[in-house]
Amino acid sequence: MKYNLTSKWGVFVYFCLFFISITSQSSLKVQISGDTASYSGGTYQFTAPSKQDFYLNIEAHNISATDTFLLYVTCVELNTLNGWADGFCWAASNDPINGQCYSSGQIDSSFWTSPHSMLIDTNEYGALKLDLYPDTNFFGQSHYRYLFGVMQNGSLNQIDSIDILIDYFASTSDFENSSSSISIFPNPANNYISIISDLNDPYRLDFFDVMGNKINSSTINSSSIIDLTTYKNGAYFVKAYCSDGTIITKKLLIKH
Repeated sequence: MKYNLTSKWGVFVYFCLFFISITSQSSLKVQISGDTASYSGGTYQFTAPSKQDFYLNIEAHNISATDTFLLYVTCVELNTLNGWADGFCWAASNDPINGQCYSSGQIDSSFWTSPHSMLIDTNEYGALKLDLYPDTNFFGQSHYRYLFGVMQNGSLNQIDSIDILIDYFASTSDFENSSSSISIFPNPANNYISIISDLNDPYRLDFFDVMGNKINSSTINSSSIIDLTTYKNGAYFVKAYCSDGTIITKKLLIKH
């Protein structure tokens, strides 16, 4: 639905619809491209590919029967890994060629709003393409929040949002920096794991969550069985500290 803003009636009708517009999540439906589920006000979590840049497409659908929105996007960096860079492109689905892209150099704060809005008609959507550039020397989890808002009475009114949680793992080859070896199975694990290694001396084994917090530490011999019943579901890093000073790191997924 479009209005001729060059006429007096066009301006009047447009601003009546705009300022009477619904200011709740019922006006929008936030989805991941290719996924029919609604993530409005919710969280989408995924594991990023190792050792490469990647992107994610988000769609903010206008599901109102009558309202047209001039939507802005606010990017909130709640937690980002060291060395990461990010940017995004923002466009209307029916007019992608006039979209705007913003690099990490332009996003100059952890709470940053796009200077350009996009006109989102009924039955159309705002297309948000996230571009993420990880530093392969750091692994863990990054947390972004994207807010969709309209300008009303001089203030930006946020009407929907989506949180993006990104689990990033360095590739397995990055971890094999020792002549010693260690095996963990099963992986994914349920309640127990078996540890088998060729380390002759007792060695320390530490468990970390994806945020880098140490969960547990123990000293074990070459082989051992470890109880995981108190661990929450999710991704972990297991580090074995060898007597020669090297560290072997393994990824572990726990699914009870």
